[in-house]
Amino acid sequence: MLVSVALTALATLLGALSLERPVRPHRLVVAAIAAGCGPLAWYLLTRGSTPGELTEEFANAAIPVSRSHAGVALATVATTSLALALGPDRKLAARRMIVLPIGAALAAFGIAVYLT
Repeated sequence: MLVSVALTALATLLGALSLERPVRPHRLVVAAIAAGCGPLAWYLLTRGSTPGELTEEFANAAIPVSRSHAGVALATVATTSLALALGPDRKLAARRMIVLPIGAALAAFGIAVYLT
């Protein structure tokens, strides 16, 4: 669980750092911390649940994805967009602000599927 949190925060920070121009360190730090909170929140919410529908694999054998992996991505996009919208991006247009949370969710999804 902590590996997924740390890797998601690191991937978000590095991805945003490479794409962000001009670089705003405050925005990058808020996004990285919030992106790490997404998987943490999801894993803490589902920790007590019994195996069932959330851990059931989807029908595609090429990509080993469960509903829990999709939940990690949704929790990450929610926490990151909420933190940015209430913090450093509160005056930005939604179409400019949403790019970073979607990137963080994709990073969290990939990490949850293939690395943890």
